[in-house]
Amino acid sequence: MIRGVAVPTLGCARHAGTGARQCRRRAAVLGGEDLLSTPVAVTVQYPGVENQQRIDELPFGRGVDVMALLKDPPPRRTDAASYAAELVSGFTDTRPVQVVMALCMAAPIGLEVVRLFAERDGRPPVFLALDGAPCTVEHVADAYRATIERYRAGDRPGRVEFTADRLRSCPDEVVADITAELTELASAKLLGDPRHADVVAPMVAEVVTVSVDWLVHLIAAHNSDFPAWQGETIIVTSNETPFGGTWPRVPQARVVPLDCSADDLIGADAVTALLVEHVGR
Repeated sequence: MIRGVAVPTLGCARHAGTGARQCRRRAAVLGGEDLLSTPVAVTVQYPGVENQQRIDELPFGRGVDVMALLKDPPPRRTDAASYAAELVSGFTDTRPVQVVMALCMAAPIGLEVVRLFAERDGRPPVFLALDGAPCTVEHVADAYRATIERYRAGDRPGRVEFTADRLRSCPDEVVADITAELTELASAKLLGDPRHADVVAPMVAEVVTVSVDWLVHLIAAHNSDFPAWQGETIIVTSNETPFGGTWPRVPQARVVPLDCSADDLIGADAVTALLVEHVGR
């Protein structure tokens, strides 16, 4: 299930009051434990998704440091490998990463993150994907339609053409088309009174940026080459998982189905148990 990002309303700062983009580092080092020996896990979860619990803010307990890798502002890269490379290049902690946790459509980017940390650290992290799924052109198009609806455009269809070939061959052109159409819609909604154009115009840019960032994330996830991966991979699924097939080029992936909703998956005891099981090995 793909959620939407919170689109700020007129007069609001970006995600004001939601706290959804406040991705903080959780250091679970207590007492006399040595920070350098504390196991590290990182998360690849898009910031700002409405009503979604942050993986890195869960109480995993003593002895594991869980940090958000994907923060605000997110990369503006349109393929999974480049998107992941920017995330990893900004991660300054030198301790080996033992687990990479990715949520839903961020999983293709998460798989690239796993590969990069394996190269950096000389050992492969465990890849733990929660409702992990390849991102299809239909997912991107559906997310764009949902965005159009959030701009209160009624039943007006979007003009942007989404095809798998176009997303792969000219993603920057697609992003430019998205930006132009959303700017037009937001301007029509917010710039009704030209006397306030100088005040409202920056708000239009802010609103559009939030939406485009989210759609670029999905385009990057779509544009994944799915590198062959032999490391340990666990895909934990809810009752609402968007994908039930075999993960591309990861034939050894272990699927752990949970009888819960997508909302409850992140905080499920079984997910915490899997994380604790695989750190500190």
